[in-house]
Amino acid sequence: MILALVKAYNSDKIIEGCLAGLQGKVDRIVVADGYYPDANEAKYKPGNASTDNTEEFVKAARAEWIPAPAERYSSETAKMNRMLQEAQDDDWVFWFDTDERLVGDVHDAVRDLGHSSDILPVLINHPIMGELIYARLFHYKKGMRMVNHWTIQHENAPSVSLYLGPLAKRFWIKHL
Repeated sequence: MILALVKAYNSDKIIEGCLAGLQGKVDRIVVADGYYPDANEAKYKPGNASTDNTEEFVKAARAEWIPAPAERYSSETAKMNRMLQEAQDDDWVFWFDTDERLVGDVHDAVRDLGHSSDILPVLINHPIMGELIYARLFHYKKGMRMVNHWTIQHENAPSVSLYLGPLAKRFWIKHL
């Protein structure tokens, strides 16, 4: 099963396109609301939960909704680890931001990969930074956690950077 985990916060202007692009291409979509402190803190309103209609768009798209916790997440990594709790052993987990669109067939890429790897990097076409390769899709095993934004670790195993690997040519992410 392919599980899309989407990070959201005050995203009602852009989330509809993100979710529409995932529907029918992944098996399950889970959207987590909530603010975490970062370098852009000044642009966010006080509070933790989205103050716009993000939740309504998610529910209209029949995606699953994780409400914001009572207090802000301490970091993006904390939010991502909360989202990982939704994964089942052997799921393929696909990270997504609301300003991204999936292009292509994820199921074909996972099927083609077979058991040769547990991490599948994808091409991100970013309007400012150009074409980037990141591993946004990985085979989840119980006990995995995010160490930081781009590093994952399984219990009693070394950390794995999500920057490395062959390029998936059947699907990619378009960053708006």
